[in-house]
Amino acid sequence: MKKWYNGYNFLGEGVYNPFDILLFFSRNKIYSNYWFETGNPSFLIEVLKQNRYFISDFENIEMDESNLGNFDIDHIQLETLLFQTGYLTIKEVRTRFNQRVYHLTYPHLEVRTPIACP
Repeated sequence: MKKWYNGYNFLGEGVYNPFDILLFFSRNKIYSNYWFETGNPSFLIEVLKQNRYFISDFENIEMDESNLGNFDIDHIQLETLLFQTGYLTIKEVRTRFNQRVYHLTYPHLEVRTPIACP
């Protein structure tokens, strides 16, 4: 269960997705991509289609604070959008030249599976 649903990190300990845990138990302990099913990612899918983004490997993405905080949907990087919608999480934070650099990755198997294998 930990590998499948735990791993969101907001600069502390990993966090489970509580709604997915509830669905897991209510559906006879069946592992499934509840995040994708219940998250209604139609907005994300439309942005991916419109901008013709290439889905690559997001195992180890590096971004600075200004990119992670960008909310301009017309000029947003795919990695930023995936972070803001919960498909990527913070793996590590480092400081480089007095600026914070965030290393992003998939939070857990539930998210990694549909993105890595579209």
